[in-house]
Amino acid sequence: MKKETYEHLNTYIHLLNIDYENGKILNRKPQIVKPGYEKIKLKGKIIGVHQVISFIKYGAKNIGLIVNHIDGCKLNNKPENLEIVTYKDNTIHAYKLGLRKPYKPKGIEHTNAKLTDDKVREIRTLIDKGMLLKDIAVIYKVHYTVISKIKSGERWTHVI
Repeated sequence: MKKETYEHLNTYIHLLNIDYENGKILNRKPQIVKPGYEKIKLKGKIIGVHQVISFIKYGAKNIGLIVNHIDGCKLNNKPENLEIVTYKDNTIHAYKLGLRKPYKPKGIEHTNAKLTDDKVREIRTLIDKGMLLKDIAVIYKVHYTVISKIKSGERWTHVI
């Protein structure tokens, strides 16, 4: 939690009617915002419900750390489901639960791409016409295994 958020909560938390055990704010209507957190407005600042509950649970220990939902459900703001962790630990936790997936660039987005979507379509047409993979590879200046993987559906699967 940023120090500014902590100080804002410290100043205005008395305005909130909080059901701590259930992780709810009773006198504010939370909005669910991307990427799925409940947020409330408190004196001109948007604050996560999980941050309010964490503020009560951990106090100043929140500063500089991230509130993590142990079960991965961003709407479960019960105190027993919240912990404070480093940004790195929060990211590792998200990968372990499958909430984040590594980004794998495809096709022309890949830094080493030598082909375009249109060229892959042309290659598939040549394959369908019976042209040898090694000859197609020479034409497009790629290794024949690239052509083989296009043919088998291992690569460039996003191109139709």
